[in-house]
Amino acid sequence: MKTYAIILASSGKRFGGNLPKQFIKISRKTILERTLDIFDGISEIDFVILVVNSEYSELVRELINSLPPKTVEFTFSDVDMNILNSKNQDKILVTQ
Repeated sequence: MKTYAIILASSGKRFGGNLPKQFIKISRKTILERTLDIFDGISEIDFVILVVNSEYSELVRELINSLPPKTVEFTFSDVDMNILNSKNQDKILVTQ
């Protein structure tokens, strides 16, 4: 079983929108949906964990629940991204 992680660490500030760029729609699909479709198309991948800024965890939960059935199983964990900017980076704990 091969497991991969996609880290969605952006807050969207540099992008200039109200949401991080992974939630922007291009031709009716978000960038995140397009990314998940690519991972779903790789037969060697069984499981993908999305690491998400806790501010957007509900949005990711809704997006995953709205997707059609996939070959790859997706789940997500949220993390306080402010920790990434601290001196305690070695103490980051990602939970499901």
